[in-house]
Amino acid sequence: MFQSETLIPLTSGAYQARGYVADALICENLFPEANPQDTNPPVAVTHYPREGERPWSAPPNAAPGRGLFALSNGNLIAVVGPSVYYVNPAGVWTLLGQIANLPTPVSIKDNGNTAILVDNTPNGYTIALSNNAFAPLVDGTGTFVGATRIAYSDTYFALNAPGTNQWYVSNPLQATFNILQVAAKATNPDPIETLAFNVRQAWLIGSTSSEVWFLAGSTPFPYQEWPNIFIPYGCAANYSLTQADVDLFWLSRNFQGQVIAVKTHGLNIERITTSALEYEWSNYPIVSDCIASSFQQAGHTFIVFHFPTANKSWGYDIQTKQWHRRISLNALGQQQRENATFYASVGGPVGNFAGYAKMVLGQDWQTGQIYSLDPTYFFDGVATPIICRRTFPHLISDMKEITHVSFVADFEAGEMPGVAEVKGSQYKLQMRYSNDGGNTWSPYRQKGLVTSGNYRRLMRWRGLGMARDRVYELLWSYPGKSALQGAYVDPIKHGA
Repeated sequence: MFQSETLIPLTSGAYQARGYVADALICENLFPEANPQDTNPPVAVTHYPREGERPWSAPPNAAPGRGLFALSNGNLIAVVGPSVYYVNPAGVWTLLGQIANLPTPVSIKDNGNTAILVDNTPNGYTIALSNNAFAPLVDGTGTFVGATRIAYSDTYFALNAPGTNQWYVSNPLQATFNILQVAAKATNPDPIETLAFNVRQAWLIGSTSSEVWFLAGSTPFPYQEWPNIFIPYGCAANYSLTQADVDLFWLSRNFQGQVIAVKTHGLNIERITTSALEYEWSNYPIVSDCIASSFQQAGHTFIVFHFPTANKSWGYDIQTKQWHRRISLNALGQQQRENATFYASVGGPVGNFAGYAKMVLGQDWQTGQIYSLDPTYFFDGVATPIICRRTFPHLISDMKEITHVSFVADFEAGEMPGVAEVKGSQYKLQMRYSNDGGNTWSPYRQKGLVTSGNYRRLMRWRGLGMARDRVYELLWSYPGKSALQGAYVDPIKHGA
């Protein structure tokens, strides 16, 4: 394989350091995918735009989305404002009942017969899987006190008692409770912020520390704490906990400070954020309102952290362990956090489970609208463009002057269905550059993107002057397939 010495590869995701002299790697609405080296690819990594949000079904009354859930029987439940709906395979909404009208997410799990919904109030609700009958949860024992989050494993529902270090479980295969089936997270007295089962083990995540319990079959409480294990990582945002593959992910803090994103690895914890991203998050006015969700598509499993107050969304790709920022545009064309905040997969592995076509669905945090997350759809909603932006690594040679004769983007476009090549197209690939490492920028210079059939048209810019430290950036929106592999420069190095 022959590679030019002037190739500027893109081998990582976002890493915009606090000092631009170090790194200014912006990666927005793009994720990197590694190319297998045994296939002899031209570059090691290719960047692809994130999936589009194809409108699938809108609720009868728009209100903030609070959760989207595929039950074990395949049925789809959506919570929009105070309303709990069943959404059938044709996208028809049926109101099941009403809950407290709060802005926060809800949590739902089922045991194959009954689902329980909790919303961080003292109340709970049940949904019968046989007929979708909805009812308040009534517990005469006084054990049920509400929960932030509900989990299920090995016939038991598990819930945290909000504001305390206690948690409790249901009777086996029941939505009923026993006053003796209550236990406390005792290693540290910090309250349990959230919990989850992972590989059949219960993770109790407190405000500054966590514990792992296992099913011991003991009486009256069936779980016991793993001995000699202490996890000095707590939770900085109780809605930031999500599960993917065989790991849990959440926004963590401990006695030393906050805030980092972590994942489980067996009974251990691993940091997944970078120093650059942790510095970014440390400057957000609030991180405790972070909401995390996960979905898998085309071999990539994404963990997405949404920060409502900061109005930012960040995605982590389990496959590559790289980060990218996810942006939607509002009605005024201004950047905001990604529209889809809650995800659910319906239709089963081969489709048509419970009558649903196989889809990954996302729920809009503002309106409750449900989208199909589709990599072959190139808009958010009906026609809002998806703007992709990517900066390149510093081009520097011992701080000597370099003349940049040309810059060529290794960019694929040219598949806009049903549209022939049109000169002067509205779709542009825009380039700008910085001569001070990414602090200030030149105006954008545009190249028109062609359409059908011209997949590797040369995107070259000339007359780019000299610089000691040059950073390039590309920006585009295109209603068809596109991919970015890197760029090539034609440099002339000077002696001083």
